[in-house]
Amino acid sequence: MFPKKETLLVEFKDDSRDSFDFGDIIKECVGMSNAEGGDIYCGLKDDGTPVGSKVALKKGIDGIKYEIRAKTKPSIECDVEIISLNADCKVVKISVPKGESTVCSSKGNYVKRFVDAKGEPGNEAMDEYAILNAAGRIGTRDLTAQPLKNLTLADIDLDLVQKIADEIKSNSIIDSDIHIFSQEPIDILMTMRLVNKTGAPNIACLLLFGYEDSILDMIPNHFIQYQVFAGDGDELVKNIKYTSPIVKLLPELLKQPELNRCSNELVANGKSIVIPEYANNSIREAIANAINHRDYTLHSGIQIQVYPRELIVCSAGGFVSGIDIKNLLNTPPSPRNRILNDAMTRLKLVESSGRGIDTIFYWQARYGRPAPDYSMSDSTKVSVVLAGGDANMDFVKEMLSCEVKNVFQMLILNTLFVKGSQSLSELSTAIQLNNKEDRTKSILAEMIRKKLITPVGYDNNYFVLSSQKEFPKKLTKAESMQIKVKILELLKKSVALSKSDLSAILAISEPQTYRLLKSLKDDDCVDIDPITKVWLIKK
Repeated sequence: MFPKKETLLVEFKDDSRDSFDFGDIIKECVGMSNAEGGDIYCGLKDDGTPVGSKVALKKGIDGIKYEIRAKTKPSIECDVEIISLNADCKVVKISVPKGESTVCSSKGNYVKRFVDAKGEPGNEAMDEYAILNAAGRIGTRDLTAQPLKNLTLADIDLDLVQKIADEIKSNSIIDSDIHIFSQEPIDILMTMRLVNKTGAPNIACLLLFGYEDSILDMIPNHFIQYQVFAGDGDELVKNIKYTSPIVKLLPELLKQPELNRCSNELVANGKSIVIPEYANNSIREAIANAINHRDYTLHSGIQIQVYPRELIVCSAGGFVSGIDIKNLLNTPPSPRNRILNDAMTRLKLVESSGRGIDTIFYWQARYGRPAPDYSMSDSTKVSVVLAGGDANMDFVKEMLSCEVKNVFQMLILNTLFVKGSQSLSELSTAIQLNNKEDRTKSILAEMIRKKLITPVGYDNNYFVLSSQKEFPKKLTKAESMQIKVKILELLKKSVALSKSDLSAILAISEPQTYRLLKSLKDDDCVDIDPITKVWLIKK
């Protein structure tokens, strides 16, 4: 009925005496919550012999839950069960969940359950670094807002604060910027919530403006590993570890030549236009996002790898609660390190809108490249892959005459250019609005008004680029094969479509459409209804 011995997950308490201190139960709850959780059995001796609970039993289930909740921070919500062996012997089982953030007693004591070399469980006091390491992994606590015991203003480079303030003042015309950055360095830090009212700096302050030796000493997992690979991606030609404060690190990193390569060049209206392999805005936001969202409770830092045709940015810690790769574009910003993010925004290191992810998607689409790939992310890391190499110059030329700044519109244009006609549901998926087609309709309506796209096909439920509606080009053999596959897909979805419907949807001429349909008919794939003149999948 009961475990045979105490383990990391099991604790026995003999509370059969009136003198037993229930505070011992509180301590065990804190220790277990900061470890892996577990069960406390009140009314068992250390060897597991049942003697019956007295102190815990007297409080009752609700009383036990209330006292544990009241005497822990954040409150621990336990399950409590009374196990009756007989009328005179009852054992109280308290089930403690693993905490989502570091827990302490109401007296401010932090302990964590452990098992010693002899296999005996116990609780040990947590030092400051252990407390930070155990803190929220789900975005429940902003570590960068926390102070450190030995961190003082002597660890902060106030001259660097002044230098950055002078740069912002000279480049900004915003009154609030001029006001904030005209103050003394300590007042600037207070305004950005990087130091408290007594002048004590927090972790965000250290990361942004700290002396490098102080950062390495107190936050040793703050670093960015920058690597460049050549050949087939297996030859490491550059390997730099950045450990400087963020306000110095980010600008220095963005100057790396591999991040400023040009992929193509074109001449338009007599002017030369250079197309970057990676848009500067995209790179800056990808790296800034890695800094803002990384989990400082994990020891690994941020890794940037540049390959011949792609760039990978990887940071420690998975997505915060509520965010995954399917809703990145449609979830409000929720940085893991809010204080750090707010300060970086004020310092012009990230997008002021807080929608840096939109910038990354927009510029990849703007140059006709695939969307950022987050598929390698998991519960321990967020990894984004940006495709490099040559831009899609046909699409770039197409966009020269378009004033499109909205990320959803740009993604739709890119999708239609690459894939041809798309249905409402297909475009909703492309912009991560799978279950919000009404919102997609609103975006498409605005694009139709701007004459960027044209609704086509039966019931106007497909869309093509307006510029492709003229059917000017001759089809290659490969294109013909691709379109025939799409015709079959369309007929399977719509059951029956006329030649003119298919022509509009596919953005090709009716004679071209007829030739492809006839080829499919000859292959015994489709047939035409002699009365309605609609085409059908042949059964």
